[in-house]
Amino acid sequence: LKQIGVAFQLYAGDNEGRLPPNQTSIPGKETWIDWLYPYATGKEAKQGWSRVDKVFRCPEWVAMGRATNA
Repeated sequence: LKQIGVAFQLYAGDNEGRLPPNQTSIPGKETWIDWLYPYATGKEAKQGWSRVDKVFRCPEWVAMGRATNA
C-alpha cells in the first residue's frame, strides 16, 4: 500500500499535481493502475501486467486461495 501511495505522489509530481484518471479509452492506459505502474515498479508497463504484479495484488486475496490474477 505504501508503494502505491508513493507512486501517486510521484505521478502527481510529474503531472502538475494531478492524479491519474480513473478510466480512459487510451489503449494500454485504461485505468489508474496503468498510469501508476512505472512509478510503483520502476518498470515500463506491458500488456497484461496489472493482473499479476505483486504491488497491485492483495496478499489477503491470495492467502484465501483466490486466483492470483484478480
